[in-house]
Amino acid sequence: MNQPQARLVAFLTLLLLAVAGPVCAADAPSPADTAWKELRKAATPHSPPREWSDQRPGDEEIRAFQKKQGAKALTAADKAKDFYTQFPEDNRAGESLSL
Repeated sequence: MNQPQARLVAFLTLLLLAVAGPVCAADAPSPADTAWKELRKAATPHSPPREWSDQRPGDEEIRAFQKKQGAKALTAADKAKDFYTQFPEDNRAGESLSL
């Protein structure tokens, strides 16, 4: 490869990196987006087992399910507090208080 070709390849490589770099960076979710996704997942309650639609659960099963729901709600509350504390300027901060 001669010198003009080498310069052209170097220029095109730099141009490609300059154009592709910001595009790749824009594809990555922000920390707030990641935290919001985790919060929404934590705030979604578990569905009752399908068997319960055919057969009424026993008291012990209901208590175990409620305990599981309570633990998930506590996790969601912690994530909501973390979200509005870490990202108070995010437009979803207010909504995180109501989850």
